[in-house]
Amino acid sequence: MPGVHFFPYSHCADCPLGLTRSTCTTNCVAYLERALRDPNGGIPRPAAVLMELVQGEGGVIPADRDFVRRVRALTRELDVPLVVDEVQTGCGRTGTWFAFEQYDIEPDVVVASKALSGIGQPVALIMYDERLDVWAPGAHTGTFRGNQVAFAAGARAVEIVRRDGVLANVAARGVQIGQRLAGLRGHPWVRDVRGTGLMWGVELADPGTGAAPAGSPNACRPGRCATG
Repeated sequence: MPGVHFFPYSHCADCPLGLTRSTCTTNCVAYLERALRDPNGGIPRPAAVLMELVQGEGGVIPADRDFVRRVRALTRELDVPLVVDEVQTGCGRTGTWFAFEQYDIEPDVVVASKALSGIGQPVALIMYDERLDVWAPGAHTGTFRGNQVAFAAGARAVEIVRRDGVLANVAARGVQIGQRLAGLRGHPWVRDVRGTGLMWGVELADPGTGAAPAGSPNACRPGRCATG
């Protein structure tokens, strides 16, 4: 039966495999490599691998560069489409149009939404490699699609971003935020400070035990990348 398999994400401050960065060889992606390359591993060739470059709800966790590039190399090797979720990171929030640009990779599918219209109009896009286009003409249309106001606003927003150098400003503000938040790293309540552009997270820990996250046991935990 088809299903979804979750694999560890590169979160070195709270490694899902219990390793440390000084001794780890990006084992989180090695687990994925071994699982998908093993013909007897029990996991069939997935239809796609889905990944965020900066996990949003998972705790604002930028992916390790080696992790991302090895996932891309593996999916190329196995001819599995790599789907990058840029719903939160897209449209300049990390300092480039899309976060994947900072990893020097090219996904097969990019999912974008949220800031896409520039003014909060509801709109979402799926951009995919031409080789994946198997739709018949008109097959993907529907009565709830094609918000023309949102698309017009989005086109204008792109012009303004380019005209006013917004991406460069986001990158500069990201450096500034990183410098200001760096002072929190030595605080007993702070386990990690991480982010890029205008996406930043401060992970709190119990100062007595070092356990993270601090507070409710139901607090947000680091996410995972998925195959399915």
